[in-house]
Amino acid sequence: MKSKSLNNIIIAVLINVVLIGVWVWLYYGVNQAKDSFDQLEKELAAEEVTETYLRTTKITLRENEISHSSLSEHFIFEDQEIVLLEKIEEMALEAGVSIDIRNFAKEDTEKVLRIVAETQGTFSQVYHFMRLIEHLPYKIWLEEATFAELGDGENATGIWEGRFDIRLGSYILK
Repeated sequence: MKSKSLNNIIIAVLINVVLIGVWVWLYYGVNQAKDSFDQLEKELAAEEVTETYLRTTKITLRENEISHSSLSEHFIFEDQEIVLLEKIEEMALEAGVSIDIRNFAKEDTEKVLRIVAETQGTFSQVYHFMRLIEHLPYKIWLEEATFAELGDGENATGIWEGRFDIRLGSYILK
């Protein structure tokens, strides 16, 4: 009987040792998994911060691009002077006048463009063209505007000639 009790005690001790070994093995395994999980969680948090930064940066760049494009509508850049001439010609068509650009040159400072244009049409058309020029979205000085009716007295044709000396201050050199 003593040997049976002793065998039971030995078996119980061995089972306890095995269970303690399994518990220790599981404990360290769980700790390693937890450390690995914590590391992955930190990496994921860093990735999320980077992603958020990139997303906000993209949004900011888009907003700046929109602002930049709307701002650039108020300037004429070097090598894009043709855009201004085309706008002036479009306005002449809109006003119903014929136009002849007599001079298109950079001023001495090279930050100002000088345009001399002559138009022909009815008085109201020539005047309407002048008003359109004044409302261009650029820094413009209408240095001189002269109106003259073609023909005199009985020979008056009802056709008016307008001469405009325009200076553009919103010119940017590259």
